[in-house]
Amino acid sequence: MFLYFKLNTNAIKSLLLSVAIVFLAFITACIPYSQADSLPVPTFPLSEVEIVNALNESGLLWTVGELREEPVVGNVQVSNFRLYKDTAMIGYIRSTLIDEERSIHIAFLNYSRGALLGRYEMPIAIYTPSKEYWENIIVFITLLFGGFDSSHQIFHHFSNEIDTVTRYSTDYSSEYFAPRFDEHAWWERLINGVYLRIWIVRPVNRQNEYFSDILMISDTSLDWVVDRVTLLE
Repeated sequence: MFLYFKLNTNAIKSLLLSVAIVFLAFITACIPYSQADSLPVPTFPLSEVEIVNALNESGLLWTVGELREEPVVGNVQVSNFRLYKDTAMIGYIRSTLIDEERSIHIAFLNYSRGALLGRYEMPIAIYTPSKEYWENIIVFITLLFGGFDSSHQIFHHFSNEIDTVTRYSTDYSSEYFAPRFDEHAWWERLINGVYLRIWIVRPVNRQNEYFSDILMISDTSLDWVVDRVTLLE
């Protein structure tokens, strides 16, 4: 009798353990992927440490130097950092926090900006990233913004859609902006409630396309963002 009771007790324990495992698996499956496994969201505006960590994780051999500190005006907080390759400035990254809404803008010293900044006494490099670095750069900014499902979520969309984006003929020739770009285009999308735009340019007499700017904004209530998002729907 005692042996029978002991066996039944063990069977009940096994049953309860199995039920608990199934219940935990069910609860985990019910948690949205974006909540259970999404990328961490860095503190905004971004610090040098956050940018360096994202550079290392994305495999970009750039360094960071602070451009300038901007005072807090009302509820607007901003950080600006220069980006360097070797010892030359190749662009800048600007992040803002306004009422818990975040934004990032990366601008590279392409042929036009290089011609303009070349008037100043600073070591700069014409650095408009070509396709071989696009994946690393998109992973970099994905990590910086945070909250996405994975470090490659944006790149997967971008790589599948960029060839369908319309290219426009342009002429930016002027006293300051030379040489001109033969073509420019932009890819834009709303992903996880964040508006993204990537500008692409092709300089005159060149076959390759290059990144010019990348913009990410969480506040999709802005008038111009609403207009763009409406077109994407």
